[in-house]
Amino acid sequence: MAATEEALWLPLASGALGILGALAGAGITQRWGFGEFGLHRVYGRCHAGNEASARLMTRLGMRCEARHIESYLFRDEWADRLVFAMLAREWLSRSAALSG
Repeated sequence: MAATEEALWLPLASGALGILGALAGAGITQRWGFGEFGLHRVYGRCHAGNEASARLMTRLGMRCEARHIESYLFRDEWADRLVFAMLAREWLSRSAALSG
């Protein structure tokens, strides 16, 4: 497997503790995917209006690669979706910088 999508669902009421838990969980997912499975790429998507999810993926070192305009139905309306991604070499470089 060369790539996988990272998926996290957080209730809106989870607040800061939910975000911290998600940050830890997503970091573990990246470590597992890049380290254990040797993935080349991990990506995540979120509703364009979900600022908390976009910030979370940015904090994980993922970059925003795309905004898919009106790409899916959300509550009976067409909505935009953001796509974030990270490559294995970016994860390795970030991990080394954070630990050293």
